[in-house]
Formats: sequence, C-alpha cells, structure tokens
Amino acid sequence: MIGPDTPIRLVFVGPPGSGKGTQAKLLNEKFGVTCIGTGDLLRSAVREGTPSGKLAEPYMKRGELVPDEVVNARVNEYFSGPSPPKKFLLDGYPRNTSQAEFLDKSLKAAGISLTRVILFDVPDDELVRRLETRGTIEARPDDSIEVIRNRLKLYHETTEPVVGHYRRSGLLAEIRATGTKDDIHKQVVAILG
Repeated sequence: MIGPDTPIRLVFVGPPGSGKGTQAKLLNEKFGVTCIGTGDLLRSAVREGTPSGKLAEPYMKRGELVPDEVVNARVNEYFSGPSPPKKFLLDGYPRNTSQAEFLDKSLKAAGISLTRVILFDVPDDELVRRLETRGTIEARPDDSIEVIRNRLKLYHETTEPVVGHYRRSGLLAEIRATGTKDDIHKQVVAILG
C-alpha cells in the first residue's frame, strides 16, 4: 500500500503515445508526485534567468533541440537546489544513455536515489494508431504519420538504450501499456506498492 511516506522517485521511459503523460497526471492527483518534464524545467530556468536558462534560451527561441549538456545542467540545478521534491517523476528525461549516466551522478551527489524506472511497452503499430487518432482529435501537427514514424525511429535509436542502462542497474520495471488507462494505472501502482 502506498502511504504518505512511501518514496516515489521515478523515471518513465517509453515511446511517444505510450501513455506516460496520462499516468504521470494520475500519480500527481492520487499521490502528490511532482511531474518533471524537461520542457517545463527549461522554461522555468529561462524565466528565472538561471545559468542553464541563459544557455537554453537561444535554442528554445529557434525551436531547436537543447543540447544534452544544457539539459543536464538544468536537471542538476533543479535537484541540487534548496528544495528538491520528495516525490517526483521524470518524463522525457533521460533521453539517451549519457543523460542517464549524468542523472545517476547528479542524484547521487544530491543524496537522492531513484525507486524505479518504469518502461511503458507498446507495439509500434498500436502507437501509430493511437497517435494518428490523437492527431485527428486534437488537430496536432506533430501527430502526422510522417512525424510519428520519425519520432518512433528516434526513440528506438536514442532512448531505447536507456532501458538497457536501467535494466543493468536493477531499477527497471516493465509494463504492457496496451490496456485501459485504469488497467495501466493498476500496474504502475502495483510496482510502487
């Protein structure tokens, strides 16, 4: 059973459309888990004028991918700051093994350890179907078939190796994220409980 003192320090890994955002929202609502997305972290760094924010701003203004070293610097600022969250979930970071290795060192230096890394496993054909549906319903230009296939290719090339990193560390738990959001949530809670 998950209580108020249950440590919840997670990383969600999975392809776009695997339901990570939905599950992050549910954990926030039910257990007060702070959901940390790198986009939000970078935007707050720019607003606050932190060193990493000043480095990230030009890339963000041009709509370019912010380099790893800048994203890593922001993550480090966040967790080494005066009040890092007690319960958190990282979604969208780490995206590659060098970021995963950096995160390990950064958290260790801050005296924080992850409780679990949860992989949301969904077959590509199901992801394409979900994302096409979402693109149609929400009129999202980033959910066109060409963009979807490119995002999945990028995920398989860069983010999938993160799974191996956390499998070797013993932190990885895998869920089959193909049922309803409630079914998937039960699997997530079972891993945490």
